[in-house]
Amino acid sequence: MSHIGATADLLEVARKTLLDDVAPGLGPERRHAGALVANALAIAIRELELGPATRATERRLLGQFYALPEATLPELQARLCRDLRERRLPEARAAELRTLLREIVHARLSISNPGYAGSDRPTDDA
Repeated sequence: MSHIGATADLLEVARKTLLDDVAPGLGPERRHAGALVANALAIAIRELELGPATRATERRLLGQFYALPEATLPELQARLCRDLRERRLPEARAAELRTLLREIVHARLSISNPGYAGSDRPTDDA
């Protein structure tokens, strides 16, 4: 088992213990706090399991978009933010940019809110 797998397993045990053993004994005023902690643990588990691949995908997509396959993710993210803020991206690449951003957001949502990916969310460009 990898270190990441062991850490994720430990967090899952903590989350399950919180939900099964601790939360039922909490008063109504503390149940919301218990649910928030359990949710944070679930996000941390997904970050450990999916985060590296998500960041690698984002780096690959941005590297392809900018034709800079060797650039680091922080460099590519900074460039995209700068280009968006300064409106430096050509209109001819607008559809490509929308697709790129949609893919990046979808990948990030798989960590922070995986249920959203299966919801009835808008998919058109409206």
